[in-house]
Amino acid sequence: MQLIVKNRDTTRTIEAFEGKTLSESLNAAGIRLCMACGGNNRCGRCQVKLLAGKFRIGKEDYDATVKGERTVNSCATIPAEDFGRIAIPASSLLPDNEIIESGIGVELDLSDALPGIGVAFDIGTTTIAGALVANGRIRAVGGLPNPQSRFGDNVIDRIVYAGRSPMALEEMRRTLIDEALDLLLLKLTDSPESIDRIAIAANTVMSHIFYGVSPESIGVAPFCPRLLNFPVKQAKEYGLAVNPEASVAILPALSGNVGGDVTGGIAATHFGRNSEKNELLLDIGTNCEIVLSIRGKRFAASAAAGPAFEGSSATVGSRAGRGAIDHMNITESGVFNFHVIGGDLRRINGICGSGLVDFLASARVAGLLDTNGRFDWLRLENLGRLLPGTPQSGCGCLLAENLSIYESDVESLLKAKAAIAGGVAALLNYAGIRPEELDMLYLCGAFAAKLNLDSARRIGLIPPLSDERIKVCGNTSLAGAILAVAKPEVLELLESERQLYTNVNLNELECFQSYFTEALTLNAEVE
Repeated sequence: MQLIVKNRDTTRTIEAFEGKTLSESLNAAGIRLCMACGGNNRCGRCQVKLLAGKFRIGKEDYDATVKGERTVNSCATIPAEDFGRIAIPASSLLPDNEIIESGIGVELDLSDALPGIGVAFDIGTTTIAGALVANGRIRAVGGLPNPQSRFGDNVIDRIVYAGRSPMALEEMRRTLIDEALDLLLLKLTDSPESIDRIAIAANTVMSHIFYGVSPESIGVAPFCPRLLNFPVKQAKEYGLAVNPEASVAILPALSGNVGGDVTGGIAATHFGRNSEKNELLLDIGTNCEIVLSIRGKRFAASAAAGPAFEGSSATVGSRAGRGAIDHMNITESGVFNFHVIGGDLRRINGICGSGLVDFLASARVAGLLDTNGRFDWLRLENLGRLLPGTPQSGCGCLLAENLSIYESDVESLLKAKAAIAGGVAALLNYAGIRPEELDMLYLCGAFAAKLNLDSARRIGLIPPLSDERIKVCGNTSLAGAILAVAKPEVLELLESERQLYTNVNLNELECFQSYFTEALTLNAEVE
């Protein structure tokens, strides 16, 4: 089918292939849709509008020329004749303004680094960051979105896709290399052939996919990865566009849910190496990794927080990009104040995770939300911010023009918060320590880097420690990979330390459910 595609302000003609879904044909033409569920017809994020032509929607034949326009999921729609016309709403496209967090908030000792040129990669589920390290100095940093997002925006859908066949696994691996790593290498250096070594920090699923090993076993009980330690290979074995003899090392994982991105954080922060200290490390994302060291005795766990703080909310959520609210507060008199990435308050297009934490905290203090996350509809009405909802969504609060948050969104946020806070409380209880006995809390990752600590404490997202006992560390996954590429002996240290950790399954702890339930409330202090 010759398919005319209206995309934002442009119109172009592409080839829609017989037997292929519209999403597959659009992707082949370089039009990247949001495929949060990996094309399994669940999330409704890849919708397009059929304007003309015949299509097969699931088992239904539909003639848009005769019956009129219709909005469909592109992953479930196949062209059925030689000509068609569609329109793609902006909401269905992957964002092109996302900020890739490559900032490092810890000091790295790169003295005595090996001579030569190396590259460190942090391969995240959503984004990829890289750093060029030459003779012990960081020369360049950069980042790109992870193109594997079209196979699903979470590790579960990636596991499912990789498990379809060896060809599907290889497709995901080649996508990562061809559409991200090789491109990022060219951003970092004009001469990738001069690179001697590469170090990669990634969660356990991403590490398996890059290594070419199926991650299927991580997705089913008892959730055991095929590998925790990944033997070093040469770049030619991966097909990377660098010196073919360059060594490629992957940081070891602690478990299926606590991967090399976290061991990178352990290396970068020197976590657990002071046997006199009680330390907690949190890497908050869709999967929140929790690592605890009690006077040298170490524990590792993870909590399935879900993507509520990562832009998943249909009505309000946004990833951190230009136009997103990253901080806000609501005064007691009901005045809403925003800080927007890029600084243009006229072009607000969403609210990212740190802004959502601020909203929960300040809306509670301002009396707009009760402890159960329900809006005071009379107060909202008096402020001119009340929005009617549905039985499913509950009533809503108007934040800004075309930007609203509903009670169903608040419920999702509170569940995510409860998973994190409940997981921390359960692990501390398991280890026999109270939150106030912690000497240091390390907050790692892009989400934590933007957090207002007062807001995070107020809603109970993090333990109530003073600022002096909290270290915001930035992208420690990349920092750990930088250490490993500069000093390969770090890999041996991490491998020896890996065996010191006790992996704890939070769902098997009797106390976890009670801590989770308690954390579902919004018991913020009202001053």
